[in-house]
Amino acid sequence: ANALTAKNKEIDDRTDLTQEEKDAAKAEAKKLADAELAKVEAQPDNVETADAAAAAQKIVNNAEDKGVADVTSVYPIAKEQAKQAVADELTKKEAEIDARTDLTQEEKDAAKKEEQAKAKAATDAINAQPAIANSEDKATAAQQAVDTAKNTGVSEVKAVNPEAKAKPAAKKAIDEEAKAKKAAIDARNDLSTKAKEALKAKVDKVAKKA
Repeated sequence: ANALTAKNKEIDDRTDLTQEEKDAAKAEAKKLADAELAKVEAQPDNVETADAAAAAQKIVNNAEDKGVADVTSVYPIAKEQAKQAVADELTKKEAEIDARTDLTQEEKDAAKKEEQAKAKAATDAINAQPAIANSEDKATAAQQAVDTAKNTGVSEVKAVNPEAKAKPAAKKAIDEEAKAKKAAIDARNDLSTKAKEALKAKVDKVAKKA
């Protein structure tokens, strides 16, 4: 019972675990404690011989030792906050891409597909780790794997920065056409300077709208 109380406090004191993760770890610790307690409860209160008493006491002692060991070796892994960090970065990046006016819808969709794949890879790597480890070494290794996957996922999603190609290419073509038209206007001898300026202003206006 003391081991269970101490383990519950240890779990509750962890700020990197969500409430659901804490509850699951405490339930696992209680299940392990209850399994050994049942062995203790199954022993008779009174026995007829010293040998029987010694045998019963041995079972009780073993169950108590195993119960303490099992409860002590419940090590929850913080996974939910790591997954949330990746999801938050994805939401932020998607909004950033949606706000870009230099990208076509196709370019936006391709970039979002890329970042979703990176976020999924990170989340899958986090999910692949156990929720609860049964030793401190295993817990440390699992937690490191979770944190590495989280950091990789966040930085890879953040790094998605699509290059705008379609709109700049279209603008360049329009600008070049406008430039050629204005040169043709300037080359005309039948127009006054004022008329040329008016026509060139119209060309600029059309180019700007395009």
